[in-house]
Amino acid sequence: MKTIIVTVFCITQFSILQSAAQALAFTDPAQAYNKLLLDKNGDGTNMERVGTYKVKGKSLYFGGNLKGTVYNKERGFPDVLINYNTYNQNVDIYDNGNVPIATKKYNELDSFKVNVNTSDFNATVTFVSSVILQSNDNCFFQVISLGKKYALYKKYHSDLGIVTENQFQADLRQFDLLTDYYYSESGVKGIKKIKLTNNGIIKEFKNIKDISKIIEEGSLMFNPEGLLLNVFEEINK
Repeated sequence: MKTIIVTVFCITQFSILQSAAQALAFTDPAQAYNKLLLDKNGDGTNMERVGTYKVKGKSLYFGGNLKGTVYNKERGFPDVLINYNTYNQNVDIYDNGNVPIATKKYNELDSFKVNVNTSDFNATVTFVSSVILQSNDNCFFQVISLGKKYALYKKYHSDLGIVTENQFQADLRQFDLLTDYYYSESGVKGIKKIKLTNNGIIKEFKNIKDISKIIEEGSLMFNPEGLLLNVFEEINK
């Protein structure tokens, strides 16, 4: 009987952790959209070939074909369609007739803006090259908050994840969209990754300001970005 009780308890705890992890992912609108695409592609059609793998879903930010503007050192190019690939970090650029113009890497653009318009998210989003931010991550960073001293950024990147409902098909994968948060300080070279734990955030900024009360009153699991925005509002005062 004890064995049965322990087994049930472990299964229940695992289910709770799984649900919490899924809830965390869905707080980000791009991750939620990515999951929607995976669910729509549940039958395994329209897969992408990546190396030896057949991959479900899409690695394009919000599915691609987003209207926006790309910028290089010389000028901006408005009114183009943009596909931002979060797996290889390339930006495919098309004219309004969907004719390919160019494919640019993180070191060939300074930044780009895209207009996202879905039923759950409507915003103009700006991405900046890691070269501009003096980072070695070789990617684009989304601008979340620009303060007078500290700025907050988010990095999107896609991994080839195991398809949970079909773990025994060795060549099958899915695009899992992941996020990391970084910050920069005015006058200081480069950007730094934020450790997304309560203690990690408190320790990171303890020499700037005591933010423990903000952390205690916030919800890192269910709204990490909202919590970080509150932190950055405080340290920029």
